[in-house]
Amino acid sequence: MSTQITTSFIQGFKQGIDILTQQKGSKLQNTVRNEMQASKQDHYDQIGSTTVVQRTSRHGDTPIVNTPHSRRNVTLNDYEWADLIDRQDRLRVLNDPGNAYSTNAAFAMGRKKDELILAAVTGTSTTGETGTGSTSLSDVTTVNANDQHAALSISNLLEARTILNLEDDSDEEATVVCSAYQIAQLLNDEKISSADYNTVRALASGQIDTFMGFRFVQVASSILPMHSGTAGAVTSGDIRIVPVYKKSGLLLSTGVGESGSSARITERADKSYSTQIYYSASFGSTRMEEAKVTLIYVGDDAP
Repeated sequence: MSTQITTSFIQGFKQGIDILTQQKGSKLQNTVRNEMQASKQDHYDQIGSTTVVQRTSRHGDTPIVNTPHSRRNVTLNDYEWADLIDRQDRLRVLNDPGNAYSTNAAFAMGRKKDELILAAVTGTSTTGETGTGSTSLSDVTTVNANDQHAALSISNLLEARTILNLEDDSDEEATVVCSAYQIAQLLNDEKISSADYNTVRALASGQIDTFMGFRFVQVASSILPMHSGTAGAVTSGDIRIVPVYKKSGLLLSTGVGESGSSARITERADKSYSTQIYYSASFGSTRMEEAKVTLIYVGDDAP
């Protein structure tokens, strides 16, 4: 129950219930591969690259090329949100809070999608026939692994683009996920040209979302992952992770049927007929291919 709703009792205030500062829903869902899932766990089979064999003799044996197979697994987890509005509160509150509560719930569900996607970027992916295997990102796929005070820079972005394109020559869209603070770091880069500076300023103001061939998506700093553990010479501390990835490198799975999303506004007889705002949904996310994901380490204390 929302025990703090008494702060909205009529005391002669302006109309409207303001929703306080927060990231309004998912910003990353459209930057990754999306699938619908009807079971608790789904499997995605993959095949790796092969090479051709040169023919060196007439009527020789047909060469057999063994195509490498692998599998990624996605497990759905269930999420809920609910709050109550007392009947008596509706008489004392100038504005019906139902719509604001529903919007707040939808925002929270959207942010959960982004949190799962970002966790899949840095986390361990399950592999194998039944999901009992695992794989993680290598230190080779990180930028700034030896400088925990580095700022996001032009050089960082060039290095990240090189890593992503080493094995993948497609022109698939690549995304950089950062906060407004990292955009400010870019503006302080000594290597930035006048034209670049104007572009980054437009990026910071939201007038454009692309720079250096990347699509930039700014998320709330609170959900941008922090680095923990050790990579290269960097140990845990005030180190942010700026994920960079190709769209097909990550997958978000959303439940359907019984595990699909549900939104209900109902009376609760067991709660003195209070109105309950209820949301539920099932999501899962995984990294599909390490070659399509890289990480840039930046310091929260960087200039």
